[in-house]
Amino acid sequence: MYRGYLNQPLTAAPFKNLQKWGKMNITIKLVGTFRIGRFFETVREYPSGTCVREVVDELRIPDPLLGIVLINDIHAGVEEILNDGDILCLLPLIDGG
Repeated sequence: MYRGYLNQPLTAAPFKNLQKWGKMNITIKLVGTFRIGRFFETVREYPSGTCVREVVDELRIPDPLLGIVLINDIHAGVEEILNDGDILCLLPLIDGG
């Protein structure tokens, strides 16, 4: 086992309550069909280190329907880590012609 500072064994205990240490506010904007039964825009609190995937899962948006992810108006992926004050915009795939 790896030993850290002062040769003490490292455990997960210091990180057990990580959510208490760092909270962040994220503005979430939904577009198109994602608004049905949800909201247009809201501010929610998440623990530090939350990624887009966790927000998408919480909103129960199916992966095949997720088209574009924007963080602060910049294209991003679902594995991107969010920061306090970010604006997350989720757009569905568009079908038609």
